[in-house]
Amino acid sequence: MIAALVDLLGIFYANNDLPNFEVIARSIQTAIPNDLVSLQFLGLVYYRTGRVDEAVSVFERVIRWRNSGAAVQGGETNADISDSDRSSTACMRESTKPDSFLAKAWYDLGAVLLQLRRFDLAISVLRNSLSAEPNSAQATLALGRAGLGAADLDLAHACFSALLQKRPDSGEARIGLGLVYRKRREFAAARACFDRVRALRGGVR
Repeated sequence: MIAALVDLLGIFYANNDLPNFEVIARSIQTAIPNDLVSLQFLGLVYYRTGRVDEAVSVFERVIRWRNSGAAVQGGETNADISDSDRSSTACMRESTKPDSFLAKAWYDLGAVLLQLRRFDLAISVLRNSLSAEPNSAQATLALGRAGLGAADLDLAHACFSALLQKRPDSGEARIGLGLVYRKRREFAAARACFDRVRALRGGVR
């Protein structure tokens, strides 16, 4: 049942059918009140349909819930986990499995959270996107930017470096790497990155 609902979410989002995407997200949220997948996607559809205040309220609720420690932790036994928690875990698993139809929805949600400067939540969401689509260059770049925003320089460095291994001429990734070096006060390395970008764009080294 959960797998079918998650598949429907993905299909509706891929077809840009936001009204039905919202209907399914609400249905999951009603059945599993503590489900973070459907709650976050409700925030996404609110944002995309101009209900920005409602979207922000949803995202703040998600952040509070995560920070409270209410989320199911990996070390808990089956006896510690409620049926609702098991269903929520299954929903997350289905929505982030490789080649999930929801990879784009996770990425778009991450992009929204970057715009809203909710960097820690953006990191979690963009990791979900990469779980569903591991080779996504745009999700890797966005995760690096979220790492920068959250001052997680190791994460940012890893993302930008990984992207540059695949796309050595990516100016955006090299700028990101330069910003990491600058924040680390490694100014020579930062300057080399920025000079390389200028050269790629036809400027003078």
